[in-house]
Amino acid sequence: MTATVPPGWWKLPPEIWLSIFDHATTVPQALDTHPQDPFDLPPPSSGKQVQKKVYDSLVTKRYLVRVCKDWYELASRFLYREILIGRGRTLLSLRSTLLDSRRRAEESPAQAEGTKFTPSLGRYTLRFELATRTHTNLKDTTPSSELETLIAIFYCLPNL
Repeated sequence: MTATVPPGWWKLPPEIWLSIFDHATTVPQALDTHPQDPFDLPPPSSGKQVQKKVYDSLVTKRYLVRVCKDWYELASRFLYREILIGRGRTLLSLRSTLLDSRRRAEESPAQAEGTKFTPSLGRYTLRFELATRTHTNLKDTTPSSELETLIAIFYCLPNL
């Protein structure tokens, strides 16, 4: 029995994959910080339209990181590029993920020869949006503890 040779797509260098993932997940105007001119042609998307596109893009990002370990390493940066919090209960898991990632990055033997540096996931974040309507109503939390959670999250996001 002969083994089948996989197609050549898996031999692409990481730089090509990063470019493909970037094109597949980028949302135009998502990272714009300047006011939009309403007379531009074509007219700029509204904030709600951009937010919906970011949410739709998140689905693609979640699928990319689930394909294999290599794609997880490559696509994680895109998963955390824009963070939108729609429900307060996701704050705690986001804080935990970002703090763990930061700790692993600080503890990783980045200086040792032959080892792979793993940066903190928060280094990739360029947009953070807290879109809850009211306070988060987390069980056993106070407004001050919710603020402490947000402070811990912002501590992990150096590029905002």
